[in-house]
Amino acid sequence: MNVLHINLSDGMIGASIAAYRLHSALRRAGHESRMLVWRKFSSDPHVQVIEDQRFWRFLNRAIGVCLDELSLQYVLYPSSFRLLRHPWVLEADVINLHIIHGGYFSFTVLPWLSRRVPVVVTLHDMWLMTGHCAVAAYVECQRWKTGCGECPQLNDYPGIRRDMTSLLWRVKGLVYCNAHLRLICPSKWMAEQVHNSPLLSRFKFYHVPNGIDLQVFRPVPKTDARSALGVNPEAPVLMFSADSLTKPRKGGEDLSAALAIVANHLAIRPILLLAGSGDIAALDSNHELSSFQVWPFGTSSNDWLMRICYSAADVVVLPTRADNLPSVLIESLSCGTPCVSYSVGGVGEIIEHMQTGYLARYRDVQDLAAGILLLLTDDQLYSRISEQSIKIAAERFDIRLQVRRYIDVFNEAIQDHRAKGG
Repeated sequence: MNVLHINLSDGMIGASIAAYRLHSALRRAGHESRMLVWRKFSSDPHVQVIEDQRFWRFLNRAIGVCLDELSLQYVLYPSSFRLLRHPWVLEADVINLHIIHGGYFSFTVLPWLSRRVPVVVTLHDMWLMTGHCAVAAYVECQRWKTGCGECPQLNDYPGIRRDMTSLLWRVKGLVYCNAHLRLICPSKWMAEQVHNSPLLSRFKFYHVPNGIDLQVFRPVPKTDARSALGVNPEAPVLMFSADSLTKPRKGGEDLSAALAIVANHLAIRPILLLAGSGDIAALDSNHELSSFQVWPFGTSSNDWLMRICYSAADVVVLPTRADNLPSVLIESLSCGTPCVSYSVGGVGEIIEHMQTGYLARYRDVQDLAAGILLLLTDDQLYSRISEQSIKIAAERFDIRLQVRRYIDVFNEAIQDHRAKGG
């Protein structure tokens, strides 16, 4: 099968990493998989930049500036319509769209694109069903169910200047009426949002969790992992990983408050591993992490390094306030490291309370701290949860299983497209 993925990039952030992993796994399974991206980070010859001509990239940016001024988010970009003639588009059996917001792709091209080639969209976030935002659940906004307007989070990613959300919501509806799409939801939570969406519920959708390569993400003995990092083998080690450590949605404020409580109950000064971008001082604006040795690793696309970090940690903490299916938790479980988080979005589909980790009450930093301390002090519970975590990761999140499920969806989309004369 010849699969073409279209995405903002081929790495650096969670959704792009997930898309690139799928692309790579499809190739390992014997399929012809390619990626067209706006920003390329890898050296993979099967990944190309969507528009490499300087004039067209300049025109795209210039139009983008005008669209931003008018708050007509991503309505028209020339690069999207030029894609209709791209050789990889013409050769593809199926196109898998990933993150199409970000200032490079026009959602208005979907009717033309889906008439030419079967199109399957992976919903890494909620953007396609809202007037502008990627995670409406962050502020528990329900306006996306009724047409948006009077948006309470205009500045939330991807932000707009003026409230054109009602118009944009209606434009999306008109576009979707003329498009033929199939949707893949990484979490049951996302599938529920699609079911409740007046915009997207018209399309057939599937629940297919993201997977990881279990040959890469597997346990390393803690003593070896800590030796590789130069970490004190006796110290309690916690880990926090996010694309942006200071993004409010990822819960850095709650993390700092909970860890201040944890440090007061430990005899040895604990270590905090931080993986992701962001100003550490901003993360710890109240100086609550002063009792920790903070080890920042920055943003890394090195899966082997991340495997070492997960294995070196005793507990991974992710107090996210809204999420789809965080890969951080899946990667941690596969390395046998229990996680502590809130039961939001698809988190509860990865962490089973007291089976593969600890689910604290939402925004309850005392309970968050209690879960961390429980896993740090109860050796018998820790051992059981660690073993169960590895088992669950193998059963549910093997990327080979994801590939088989995607191929089934792709085949169905291809057959339906042919039946309609495509």
